[in-house]
Amino acid sequence: FVEKMKPGDIFVLGARTYAFIKVRGNRIIVRDATGLKPTIPSWSGEMLPRSYDLGVLIGKFRKEVQGMLDNDTEARKWLEENYRVDKNGSRSILSYIRSQEKFGLPTDDFLLIEGNVEKGLYSALFLVPLGRRVNDALSRAYALAISTKFGINTRITVTDDGFMLTYEQKIDLKQIVTMINSENFEEMVRKSVSNTEIFKQRFRHCASRSMMVLRRYKGHEISVVRQQLRSEKVLRALQEIPGFPVITETFREIMNDMMDVPMALKYVG
Repeated sequence: FVEKMKPGDIFVLGARTYAFIKVRGNRIIVRDATGLKPTIPSWSGEMLPRSYDLGVLIGKFRKEVQGMLDNDTEARKWLEENYRVDKNGSRSILSYIRSQEKFGLPTDDFLLIEGNVEKGLYSALFLVPLGRRVNDALSRAYALAISTKFGINTRITVTDDGFMLTYEQKIDLKQIVTMINSENFEEMVRKSVSNTEIFKQRFRHCASRSMMVLRRYKGHEISVVRQQLRSEKVLRALQEIPGFPVITETFREIMNDMMDVPMALKYVG
């Protein structure tokens, strides 16, 4: 949970709200953030992310139901026979699809972007039903692009059904969309994670597997805190060496295992 946070993220713990600052050894440094809206859902650590394949199936299902809206009787019959829902369930599904259709229905090949203003904060909401792994990659790239171009902090909220970018300056949504394309996407994702806690933690795992950071020495177990401190020293030294295998593997693990950059790449211009 902690490794995914970046400075400024707001989270809830024990009914209190905190802002994440940094990790020092095995301690998490935070400040009180009472009254601020969390940027990380309280349940995000409790659920496995939706797979990309399931996200595509959800999108196709929405399109299929959308194509039947002109004939409620046939649509309800199709839903009840193919998805084992009762009459109330089929009626609710049709009502949901019909209400969404008025504003735009996010599917596997139609991604909806909305803007919102609340309490002086501006938000861009990308409705992408392809799962958190895809949305995590997309959100980090767009957030870094906004922060770099305008010199402002950009908060990220990610779910299986999309992501939200929150900032303090009005920005045209069309301009945001054009900031990321197939040529700069992967590099932006790499830059967005390179100095984060998640990179430090994943690097420690990769360094341990490659025997660069030992878990045991002369029969004694080395604590995770010491392993982390040593791995950070090793990381600082290796960052001066372009293409070092352990750092390359750390990026691969983050971008392909934790996120799904290859699938996300399909949805940028």
